[in-house]
Amino acid sequence: MGPGSLLSHDEKGTPMLCVCSVKDMQGKPVEGAKIDVWETDSDGFYDVQRPGRSEPDGRGVLRSDKEGLFWFKAVVPVEYPIPQ
Repeated sequence: MGPGSLLSHDEKGTPMLCVCSVKDMQGKPVEGAKIDVWETDSDGFYDVQRPGRSEPDGRGVLRSDKEGLFWFKAVVPVEYPIPQ
């Protein structure tokens, strides 16, 4: 996924822009860090919990840029149940 990618296609969720940075212990930007993002939909379920879903949604892998930044579009997180 590229910078600014749309992570979630949940039309019921509240849209959100998430801008983040990765830095080392000295506060210097980390270029090329691999970030694996997962989020639930507006009902609190991950895509793999939805029967019949054929494509990933609400997740993706991004890389930080030379300034250690990465960003994506998603939906505002909600509470979710933990299956037992």
